[in-house]
Amino acid sequence: MNTTSAVLLFVGLFAVIFTLSVSIGIYMSAVFDGTLSQKFPWMYRVESIFLWPLGKSGREPMDWKEYCVSLIALTVVGTVIGYLIFRFQGYLPYNPLNFKGLSPDLAFNTAVSFSTSTTWQGYDCENVMSLFSQAFGLCTLTFLSSATGVVAAFAFARGLIQSRDPSLGNAWEDMVRCILWLFLPLAVICSIIAVWQGCTQTMDAMTVVKTIEGPIQKIAVGPVASQAAIRVLAVTGGGFFSANSAHPFAAPTAVVCMIQIILMLLMAASLVFAYGRMTGNVKSGFSILFGMMVLFIGAFMLIAWSESMANPLVTELGVSRGLGNMEGKEVRFGTLLTSLFATGSSASAAGSSAGSFDSMMPIGGGVALWLIQVGDVIFGGSRSGLYTMLGLAIVAVFILGMLVGKTPRYLGKRIDAYDMKMVCVSLLMPSICTLIGTAIACLTPQGVDAVSAPGPHGFTQILFAFSSVSNFNGSSFGGLAANDFFYNTALAICMWICRMITLTALLAIAGNMASKPRQLNSVQAIQTDGPVFSFMFIMVAVLLSMITFFPAQSLGPIVESIQLFWGYHS
Repeated sequence: MNTTSAVLLFVGLFAVIFTLSVSIGIYMSAVFDGTLSQKFPWMYRVESIFLWPLGKSGREPMDWKEYCVSLIALTVVGTVIGYLIFRFQGYLPYNPLNFKGLSPDLAFNTAVSFSTSTTWQGYDCENVMSLFSQAFGLCTLTFLSSATGVVAAFAFARGLIQSRDPSLGNAWEDMVRCILWLFLPLAVICSIIAVWQGCTQTMDAMTVVKTIEGPIQKIAVGPVASQAAIRVLAVTGGGFFSANSAHPFAAPTAVVCMIQIILMLLMAASLVFAYGRMTGNVKSGFSILFGMMVLFIGAFMLIAWSESMANPLVTELGVSRGLGNMEGKEVRFGTLLTSLFATGSSASAAGSSAGSFDSMMPIGGGVALWLIQVGDVIFGGSRSGLYTMLGLAIVAVFILGMLVGKTPRYLGKRIDAYDMKMVCVSLLMPSICTLIGTAIACLTPQGVDAVSAPGPHGFTQILFAFSSVSNFNGSSFGGLAANDFFYNTALAICMWICRMITLTALLAIAGNMASKPRQLNSVQAIQTDGPVFSFMFIMVAVLLSMITFFPAQSLGPIVESIQLFWGYHS
């Protein structure tokens, strides 16, 4: 790895992200606190058009239970509609290749995946999904499910700033504002840039070209740019192609690849700035963002270092190690940009990929897996990143309070036993589903038969799959043949349980916080906007994930790395 190139790439990346995130964060806070609609009455009238079918309930404040039920109801409706579209796509328009409807288990898995914003895809999307299913099924569900995560995060923020007021806002109003004034404008801009750089955007399903050798080749095309835009903007991984951003039509140039990396991290950083602005404590947002950046930089350095080394078993055959581990990577990106994309995708829970995770060195693949297992908190994006991150912040404050003998308070709100119970539920549920799901898969013939490589690498494939869906990431290790009844059903159940329980638990915390008085100047308050808090936030995130997953990691990437080193010297 060229150290100078890595440093310049990193400095440029975060300079752009921080510059844009401040402006977008201010804009987001104005959208969700209603300032923008009050300043521009035409925006309020446009919102009212979409809220009109709901009557008065479209604007009335909701407590946490009403807010939670509304979001769950929207998720259920999205799942049902998505299932019907995928199941009966053979009878729907825009199906020039005459794709049949998906099997019941695959349709169920895909509908749950995209309605919970996990966007797991265990199939060749361009060879299975019709254009109607892509544009009106997957893309629409991506907008709705991602907006659900964003509005839940802002509902949590409202719970922290309310004083003896159980209202968290209105879920329907927040959803409309999020889609109309946040996702749609940015997605249109990103789509135009993607088309300018070479991404396809057409309702044709196939293009026929004559290759250099002479034969005719049929290449799948479609509305790629629009789907890629919301995919990276909303930090979801569901792509038009199974190869995701490694496909030349999804990321034709290094410029597009870099823009996608920026967008994956931009939404998360903007959410943190917006959160700090809404709560009136911007320094607290900076402290959390600093902790996220430290974890991100450390992970990127490990992955980039690992991928800069060639596979010793390959170099033993006389293959040059000058370019590093190029297996499963695009030449136009190289190991450095692919490593940065993998870090951003895993840390932000984007689930996208510009190369094959399955072909990474064991250390690189293990770090990417750990970033997922941390729990969608390192630049966690729009799915559940901000409110899961705030759950970790509450744990950090609670531990600090116990250490110094002060009453744990976060942003002026006292943390009680109910809050800690709900935080534990929200943080432990993804881990429970990951470990139990992996254990069941390893003990059943259907689970073991799907791996492409026996031993620790095959175990990592299974662990990666359940970690990905339980933490709403959606990325795949690539070597697991997950399109069968067992995995479609098991992974869908994990996605559904984790999404519903995590969302409910964290909104319950928000409701409990909202009903408490806010005491900002209490002498018992713990400082949550300094380096000590940032350090504790980092330690809580690292220790919780390591305590939970180190034994499992030891059976997968760590053992594989030892075996690879031993094989080199044998």
